[in-house]
This record gives sequence, structure tokens and C-alpha cells, in this order.
Amino acid sequence: MLDLLLEAECIEINDNLAFLVRPVYLPGNDSSEIALILGTDTTELIETISHNMVTDESNKRFQRKVSTHKLDKAAVSAFQKLAANHSQALLEELDSWLSEHEAENGNDSQYVSVGVYYYEFKNKENHHD
Repeated sequence: MLDLLLEAECIEINDNLAFLVRPVYLPGNDSSEIALILGTDTTELIETISHNMVTDESNKRFQRKVSTHKLDKAAVSAFQKLAANHSQALLEELDSWLSEHEAENGNDSQYVSVGVYYYEFKNKENHHD
């Protein structure tokens, strides 16, 4: 794990101590790591949707999104930055809370996650890449 964090430039080692440089680990171009994340995230979203379809109203899991078909093309880049900044701040806050409430004993623990994603549809006539 240490090597991975060093390679990702998330930490620096000084006097045998690790210092956080970047509070986020993002996979690089490692296709096996990206595939693992893709599989996990896709599974979790599909299982959340499935759960919400069959459970009663009081037991539904949080699943929301915002979208529009009318965003001015000139505002797309600004929205990407706004969404990334706010999403990162939210995830860091949630990660901090989770860290403070981790169980000491594995038998007392439960896996949970919250995922945030950005999606953009580009049809052929609007595709400029």
C-alpha cells in the first residue's frame, strides 16, 4: 500500500514518516485496477437500484441525481469543475466521518459506500473530441 501511495504521489516520506500530500487516491492507467473499480461501483449501483425496487418505502437507500437536457454548452466546463469540487468535498467529509466510526472488531463492522459520478452524453452531432 505504501508503494502504491508513493507511486500515486499521495504521500511523501521524510525521516521515516509518511506525510499526506494529496488527500485522494485516483487510479492511473492501470487497467486491472480500473476494471476492479468499475466492477465494484457498477455492482453497488445496480444492487442499490434493485433493493429500492423491492423494499418498502421506509427501507429505501439513498439514490438521487441531478440532470438537465438544457445546459448551455458554454457552461459545461464550469459545471464539471463545480461538480468535481463539491463532490470531492462531500466525499472527504463522509470519509472523515466513516474513519471516526470504524469498529475495532471486524465482527462488529459493516461495509457501506456512497458513490458520486459525472456523466455527459454527447450525440454524434454534438461530439467535438
